[in-house]
Amino acid sequence: MAPGTPLFNLERLDTLLLKTTVSEALRSQLEHGAKVRVESVGARVSSDEAVVRTILPSADPATRRIPVELAVPNADGRFVAHTLARAVLSLGQAQDAQVLPGTALSALNGDHVWVVASGQVRRVDVRVLERREQGEVVVLASSPLDSVVDHPTPGLSQGARVSVK
Repeated sequence: MAPGTPLFNLERLDTLLLKTTVSEALRSQLEHGAKVRVESVGARVSSDEAVVRTILPSADPATRRIPVELAVPNADGRFVAHTLARAVLSLGQAQDAQVLPGTALSALNGDHVWVVASGQVRRVDVRVLERREQGEVVVLASSPLDSVVDHPTPGLSQGARVSVK
């Protein structure tokens, strides 16, 4: 042992500190004390009781991301210090999304689907959240999508009379 070399380290593990970063756009959506889900990458344990402890007021100059610190309760010892973990930030309000066949989605002049109501079709603009390998799309619309037209023809127009088979 050389002079000044520590013989041992003491660690307090009942609350762990998870250091992460968020984009500048997400910074305004974070609040001190907000609950965050933390999942261990290797051990398959998680907690919904972690909280945002610190949001630094300055971005990292190399990455332009905002450093954030989360306090993760660990009194039961389920998390192992100095291992990898993932933080899941719930931002915004929960919204109802729907899964549709990708063949129902039209993209001409913006993503949209055609819905049949009272024997007429109407265009409903959607936001595509996810495209799945099975050919499905997860979309967000302003209202529930009932009776969606699958494989719409290019000649379909707003208010056209149709019959459902």
